[in-house]
Amino acid sequence: MAEGRSQVHLGELSGRTQQFGRPALHMAIRCAMGSPVIAKRWEVETSAPPARPSMGVGVASMQTIGEVLTGLLVYGGGPTAVAYLVFRFLAERWIESKFAAQLETERHEHQKELQELKKKLDSELSKIIKLQDREFSVLGEAWGLLHDALGKLNAIVAMFQEFPDLSRLTDEQLRGVLGSSKLSDAHQEEVRVAQDRNKRYQELLFWYDLHSAKTAWSRYRDYINKNDIFLRSELSDSFKKINGLMWNALVSRQVGQEANDVKFWVEASQTTHDEIQPLLDELRNKVRKLLRGDEVGEPA
Repeated sequence: MAEGRSQVHLGELSGRTQQFGRPALHMAIRCAMGSPVIAKRWEVETSAPPARPSMGVGVASMQTIGEVLTGLLVYGGGPTAVAYLVFRFLAERWIESKFAAQLETERHEHQKELQELKKKLDSELSKIIKLQDREFSVLGEAWGLLHDALGKLNAIVAMFQEFPDLSRLTDEQLRGVLGSSKLSDAHQEEVRVAQDRNKRYQELLFWYDLHSAKTAWSRYRDYINKNDIFLRSELSDSFKKINGLMWNALVSRQVGQEANDVKFWVEASQTTHDEIQPLLDELRNKVRKLLRGDEVGEPA
């Protein structure tokens, strides 16, 4: 009688397992198959048609679990087998739950690390862009100041210069030429009363031009010294080297004028042509590379 009842329970278990797909029931059956007695009974029962459930899904499922446990006890599983199956079922569920929680935690931490890295990269990129913008601004201003100072230097060290011949001018023409020059009224009067108008005019004009060249050189030097921190070291060194050579040429030209020695004048002219001009061409190529995006050295 008990055996016949258990066989019915196993048949119902097979049908309800297929209908509701309960993982717990499948697992219980797989574990129970380790018992030879239950395995033999299962083979007999699986050939019988499954019985249709007569109650709700939740109640039927709970009854099915109870019937599985009862069947295990009847067919020799014993309390130990039942406890093992319950323990194994709960352990698997616990492991799956812990694994899912750990996986979610790892995913969250990974997302936080990505966000921090993106924030850091955005900050570094912003700094680089600002530094490059500042560097381009300094380059443009420095290049303009350099050419202004170099143009005034070349004007006073040139070996061949043109001046109007004041000795051939009438008084009215002389007043017109002197009035359009950079000479002050007092210096214009000195030229008019001088015995050698051309010599005095050229002497006074030189000191005006020298003062203008030194002023332009000073503006260039001060700007480079104040802003070279924004320039790449290779560019900054080139600007400063040209600055030093320009000063040497200015001093040589001034000494030659004061000593009335053309040798210093020639020396100043050679400095601008043989030393400054090659450095200027090299600096121009470096700046062009930078504007094209080519690397010419790391920022200072």
